[in-house]
Amino acid sequence: MFSNKLPWIVVLFFIFSVIIFIISILITSGRTSFFGLASTSGAGSYISQENSYIFASPLQAQSGRQQQIRITLFILNSQGLGVSGETVSLVNDLGLTIDAVQPVTDNYGKAIFDLSSQNPGKYKIMAKIGSTTLPQSVTISFN
Repeated sequence: MFSNKLPWIVVLFFIFSVIIFIISILITSGRTSFFGLASTSGAGSYISQENSYIFASPLQAQSGRQQQIRITLFILNSQGLGVSGETVSLVNDLGLTIDAVQPVTDNYGKAIFDLSSQNPGKYKIMAKIGSTTLPQSVTISFN
């Protein structure tokens, strides 16, 4: 009696296993995105001063306009997504030459500036979006 039902049980188990396998492939094949789309400037794209960042690379360079230091900013909203279309400016210390490579933020909220100096010294770099100054700053030096 049991031997007559065994082939059907094996067939049903096989069909069930195939169905579970296909469902698991469909569930795991969805794309995972690690970068969210940027929000556009204007209404609904609140800029979070606390989430925005400023970076310098390198932190030190030769003066005399022989070398440049790249300043990269990421302007983010309260959800951590980049805000595109915002015009960023740097607060200009005396003695710095600022080349605005990409002053308007891109889809990731990124803006780029290159700095050089004729005079040696340390400079505190801050950024503005409109009339708002970001609380973050970076200190660079030219030798």
